[in-house]
Amino acid sequence: MLAAAGLRTVRTERHDRAMLRMIDQIEARLNLLRMTAPQRLTDAGVDLDAAPAALAAARTAVTGGTLGHALPIAERAL
Repeated sequence: MLAAAGLRTVRTERHDRAMLRMIDQIEARLNLLRMTAPQRLTDAGVDLDAAPAALAAARTAVTGGTLGHALPIAERAL
């Protein structure tokens, strides 16, 4: 995609730790809302019983290298 736009990738920065922090934040927010506003979660269609397994699967995918976040650094090709 970048090459089609006339760019070449110089390097790629991995930011998998940011992905893990995001999963932790989602878990913390769900736990807070579970205690303070459970009806809002239910109204929004959040399945509180499925959330822990989904978050654990996401963590496993990130630590196993299946899921991640990367930032390609590119420059205009000459």
